[in-house]
Amino acid sequence: MPLQALLESRLHVVADIETPSNLLLTTHEVVELLRCSVRTVHELTREGRIPRRRLSHTRGCLFVDADLQRWFDGAELEVITLPGDGRIVRIAESG
Repeated sequence: MPLQALLESRLHVVADIETPSNLLLTTHEVVELLRCSVRTVHELTREGRIPRRRLSHTRGCLFVDADLQRWFDGAELEVITLPGDGRIVRIAESG
């Protein structure tokens, strides 16, 4: 099954979960929300296809719950490169 179809088939599960909007999630928590593999989440982060934060000089990523909810609703993403190889993939500013 193509990745996009897999994610779309699981979005209804995520939509029913209520969490604080500023909550930071780990990769494993996102895996549980999407009901997918760690490899899938790593692929999405590497390709800049999921909103996330990676601090400079680190390998791990954190995911902002509010950004994920907006991404599930179809929001566009933008990539911001930080000094020290950090990167933020966030919801694009509208307008």
